[in-house]
Amino acid sequence: MHSFGLENLTWGLGSTDLLSQIFDDFATGVTIINVNSEIVFYNKAQGRIDNIEPEHALGKTLLDLYKVGENTTHPALLSIFSCKPLSNYPCYYHTHQGKLVNSIQNIFPIMREGALVGSIAFISEYGQALDNFEAFQASYKPVALKKRASKPLGLEDVITEDKAMLANLDIILNSADSLSPVMLHGEPGTGKDMFARILHNISDRKDAPFLAINCSSFPESLLDGVLFGTEEGAFTGAKGKPGLFELADGGTLFLDGIHSMPSSLQGKLLRAIEEQKIRRVGGTEEREVSLKVLSATTVNPREAVSEGSFRPELMLKLGVVLISIPPLRERPVDIPLLTASFIRALNSRLNRQVESVATDVNDAIQGYLWPGNVQELYYTLESAISQLPQEEKVLRLSHFNSSLFADVLRGASVPVAEAETGKAPKYEPVRTGILLHRAAEVERIAAALEAAGGNAAKAARSLKISPQLMNYKLKKFCLKKKITVHVERVFNPMGPQKRQSGDGNGTSQTGHGL
Repeated sequence: MHSFGLENLTWGLGSTDLLSQIFDDFATGVTIINVNSEIVFYNKAQGRIDNIEPEHALGKTLLDLYKVGENTTHPALLSIFSCKPLSNYPCYYHTHQGKLVNSIQNIFPIMREGALVGSIAFISEYGQALDNFEAFQASYKPVALKKRASKPLGLEDVITEDKAMLANLDIILNSADSLSPVMLHGEPGTGKDMFARILHNISDRKDAPFLAINCSSFPESLLDGVLFGTEEGAFTGAKGKPGLFELADGGTLFLDGIHSMPSSLQGKLLRAIEEQKIRRVGGTEEREVSLKVLSATTVNPREAVSEGSFRPELMLKLGVVLISIPPLRERPVDIPLLTASFIRALNSRLNRQVESVATDVNDAIQGYLWPGNVQELYYTLESAISQLPQEEKVLRLSHFNSSLFADVLRGASVPVAEAETGKAPKYEPVRTGILLHRAAEVERIAAALEAAGGNAAKAARSLKISPQLMNYKLKKFCLKKKITVHVERVFNPMGPQKRQSGDGNGTSQTGHGL
């Protein structure tokens, strides 16, 4: 048992023997401190990382054992001070014996009856984490993808008649062979990864490597080595390995989630792109590389700059060519095209024979705002077609039960039991749910227009949609210069009602024209 004074740090785990049973065989280092920063528990793995016998560490303070650098606070103390957990926190530190450790730490405050009593840290060495990642990467064999592999994605695989999307295709075609970086901006599910692969596949680097990484998946210390490589001996356990910049030399490197990259790495990335040279972690030799860098972000890059999370010079460099991919709700003309294409693909993949969709299904698909964009549309259709009996050829609302689509489907179909025949209940699609959904949407638009004094552009901004989508909605719902705010008069599934005038209940208020 490797604990000291733990009786003063009891929060429900039981005896200190239990802690040793749980944590001593962990491959990850575990250290528990009290509010005085004294080490009260220290497992065997932490001893191996630090080259310190557990018995020697117990009772010492963090400052007795470790030095984390000038003007830097030990992450366990940061967690104590803030009473907040730290996730995947990178930390270089020296032990009191002089050993340098490059670590990744996950630290959690320990509370008892609402009061802070200490913190627990789970610590991994950078080198071991990198080895684990590479071992997993090497063992992963995407057999199913290989079996289905076909010709590389090209511009002809983009299904669109939307003007903004067609303009993006022109930009991709014209910039593919240039070494200038390209930044893709769009909501999750809009197809940024697909566009990145097309950019590579139609370029003169198509036969060279295409490597992709999601920057948000790695802590800073690990991401540094993954991108730029490591020199042997740079830190304990470090091996001489090339990073993605070297491995993608001559080809394309795609940095997804670039907005999540730590600011301390952004300067190093900027230099590598500008000079086409990299230096491995712990190394002094500069290595020349020649590659095209693509990046993608789900946040507005200019807003990220103004908020201070994105260096302006890096945004300018990565966004030499900036492609903004509109969300699916702003591409209504593409929804039926994508639906038809996905159904054909899913018929083949799932061995189904869907030939058409019911009218109410089409209304629901067209009326939904698709927060998950193209990706959500595909998975929603896959969910429905997967549950379709093989002999069925028409996709109906009763086939949809995806939670992603639940707010549209709620109330859109009702069960009808045929008790007199003894048959099982079937579903009879009705238009009530769709009409109510549309009524709510029209009411939101009308209210926004009224609040904006009839200014459609201002109303669009308040609804966080584009002016183009606003104009489309106005045409779709036949909203004229004089709009009805109480839209139950426009879309009332219970039947027409007489208009009334005046200011009392049931009256209709009109807004300004556009």
